[in-house]
Order: sequence, then structure tokens, then C-alpha cells
Amino acid sequence: MKYLLNRAFLLAALAVMPLVNMAVFAQALQPPSDVRNVEATPKNKAVLLEWDAATDADGVVVRYIIYYGVEPVTDEGGNYDQEVDTQSDETSFEVKNLVNNDTYYFGVTAVDEQGNESDLYSVEVSATPTAGGTSAASSGSDGAPILQNAVHTAPNKILVVMSEPVRLDEPTDAFELTEDATGNSITILNATVNSEQVTLFVDPSLLEVDEIYRVTATTGVTDFDGNPVSSGIVDSVEFRAQEDFESEEEEVEELDEEEETLIDEEPLVVEEEPEPVVTPPTTPDDFGSFFLDDENDNSETADFLDSLLSPDNPINNLETVDPDPVAITPTSTETTNPTTNPDLSSAPDQIPPQDARNINADASTYQTGEVLITWQPAVDMDGDIKDQVLYTRVGLGAWDNGLSLGKDITQAKIAVKPNQNYQIRLVTVDQSGNESFGAAFEFSTTLSQSGGGEGTVIALTVIAVFGFFFLFAGGRRA
Repeated sequence: MKYLLNRAFLLAALAVMPLVNMAVFAQALQPPSDVRNVEATPKNKAVLLEWDAATDADGVVVRYIIYYGVEPVTDEGGNYDQEVDTQSDETSFEVKNLVNNDTYYFGVTAVDEQGNESDLYSVEVSATPTAGGTSAASSGSDGAPILQNAVHTAPNKILVVMSEPVRLDEPTDAFELTEDATGNSITILNATVNSEQVTLFVDPSLLEVDEIYRVTATTGVTDFDGNPVSSGIVDSVEFRAQEDFESEEEEVEELDEEEETLIDEEPLVVEEEPEPVVTPPTTPDDFGSFFLDDENDNSETADFLDSLLSPDNPINNLETVDPDPVAITPTSTETTNPTTNPDLSSAPDQIPPQDARNINADASTYQTGEVLITWQPAVDMDGDIKDQVLYTRVGLGAWDNGLSLGKDITQAKIAVKPNQNYQIRLVTVDQSGNESFGAAFEFSTTLSQSGGGEGTVIALTVIAVFGFFFLFAGGRRA
């Protein structure tokens, strides 16, 4: 009887084992949850992103990927131009090296320890980095206009940028202006609208240089469909009062216009009027027929001529002047054209290339001694990518010297040992030697001890082997 019970138990274990294996395998493929509640805070040439932690049913979230670009992703299957791997499970990250006054759009995904990535981007947010202050973030479009930016452009002017063309019910009441430190209100004298740009006019004596001020849009600001501004984080921005109001772009534009004018015009030639040349006669005979005969009574004329010939007459002391006009011509192009812009074509390239995308490790090769790494090459926007270098390290040890792969390779194998944690980093290199930040991935060849994972599979397999042994041994005893 005991023998029959043993056989029944072993047969049941063998029957259940494939089902357990399938459940474990399906659970390992499950991606993390989508990232939620992303907030964007713009800074100078950067945007700070913060979000709620994602969850993973069969493990833990180990890192996040931030996708971004200057165009929103509104169509299903659309993609952003750039991405950055946070390489951390922290729920905040600052995206740097952005262009001020350009609006950027962001989506965030989570990645678990098996390399599974969230199915969907987070709800898209946008922000506009500025040098003078902080602009508002957007949590999506609900039809209401959004206050994106404010810049102090002149002593009495503040330029406000909305997300779409707007109308003002009452120009002086559509916006509120306060000093951020004290909360004191500043009267808006007038406001003019040009599509999505609004210029606010104030008393310049009320703005202190380098102080922070806040502009708030009221419900008196509406789009052309009649939707008013929504109260909340999308209706208020800050700016810093300044005293130097000419931007670099305006200065360059003025210099270019002045340069074109100087090039188009002929060189200026200044001619001096020659002084009259006087050659006094030395004898009366030099006057020729001008003199009258002695018989004629013309004493006044004779006296006049005598005065001309007198050594005391200043006119006789004049030096002879060269009758040719003097032409004053600029001798150097630097004098007539001081605004020539420098030639930047030979400036060294200091912009790093983009990272490779979707780097991953084939989990089925973790226990084979060689793990297969796959990825999509970086987008070669400048046409100058030269190489890809794959770096590896074990645990938190030192990185190896890297393996040069060439620019077109999309997969590689690395040698691994059991029961180790590995980190890989794929760096893109351009022809100027600039390196990308590096696309990273982490995996472990250690058998999982959580949640009925690989350890459970191994244990059940051992049970099955011993089950067969005892089953057949028992049969032989019968």
C-alpha cells in the first residue's frame, strides 16, 4: 500500500511540473507597470523629471528610460527622437544639454531585472527650459491654453508665450504679476497679443534687476475655441528681471545685416577741394594787355596793381598747392568691416553622438557560459559615427577595457560565469572621438530565490528525476 501511495505522489508531481514551468516562464516575461504621474520642471538648459515608482509582478524595477524630443508623440506607434537611460531605480532625473526656449516633450518607461520594458510610454509631459527662470510643465492637452514661458525683454516689457494663439477679455486684467519673494502685486498697464505671444507693459521702476517675478494667467485668457486657461500648474511661470535686453541672436542678426551693407556698397572716397593756386606776377609786363598806356589817366588801377606786387601782400607768400585732389581710401577691411563673423566651419566637433537603443540580453543564454547581447544602433544624425565599444563589469568591480565592434554591429556574445551579476555598457563613438553617455543593461546568472522562479524549476526537476528512479526501482521490486 505504501508503495502505491509513493507511486501516486510521484506521478502527480510529474504531471504538475510542466504547468509550474509554464507559469514561471510566463511570469518572467511580464513587463513592469506603466510609469505614472510624471512632472516636468524646466531649468536653465535642462528639465527635471519626477514620477511615481513603477511596479513589477515577478521582480523589481531596476532602471527607467526617458524618451524625449521637440515634437510631441500623438500617434500610436510614434517614437521620440532621443532617449536616456537613468541606470538607477530613482524616480527623478535631470535631462541636460537642452536648448533654452525650445519646448521638449517627454515619456518615461520602466525596466525590470529581466530586461522587460513597460508596454507604453507614460502620459506625455512638456517643458520649456529658459535662462531667466522656470516655465510651467504640461500634463497633457485638454483643450485649454497653457502658459509656457515668460521673459523680461525690455525695461517695461515682459514677453509671455502661450501654447496656442489666445485672446484676452480685458488686457490689463488677463494676467497677474507679483514679486515672488514678497508676493507684492505689480500693476499691468497694458497687454498686446500676437498669436500665442503676449506682451505685458509695466512701470520699469517697479522691477528690480535679478529679482524673481511670477506671471499668472487668469480665466480671461482663452483660445480661439473659447477654452480658458485651467487653474493649476499650467497657468503660472517665473522669470528673472534683467538689464541687458539684447539677445545674442538679435546681436548676430544686426551684425550680419551691417556686414551685408558694407559689402554691397562701394568703398567711400573722400575728395578734398584743392585750394586756389595763385601765382603772382613779378613784373608789370606779365599782365600783358591788362595795363593801359601811360597816356591814359588811370591812377587808381595803377595803385591797385602796385599793391598786388608789394612784398607786404600776404598773397605773395602762399606756397604752391598740388592741384590734384587727394583721395582718402580705407586701407584695411578691418576698418570698414569690423563685424565680420568668425569662421566656425573649422571649429572642433564637441557634440557627442546618440546612444544605441533597446539594448538587451537574451535570458535563455544566461546559463550557457556566453550571453547574447542585442541592440539597435544609434541614429546617425550627423553621419559621423565611427565605432561602438562594449564595456563589461562583474558586480560593482572595474569596467574592462572595452570591445571595439564597429559601427554596424547589432549583437555580440560575452563570456559569463554562474552566480554573478553583470553590467554592460555600449558606447557610441564619432569621428571626432566624442563618446555617447552609454546604453546600459544589467543581468544576473544567479538563480532567482523569489516567487517560484528558476530555483523552483530546478527543485521540481530534481524531484522528477528521483521520482523516475524510485518509480522504476519500486516496479522492479514488485
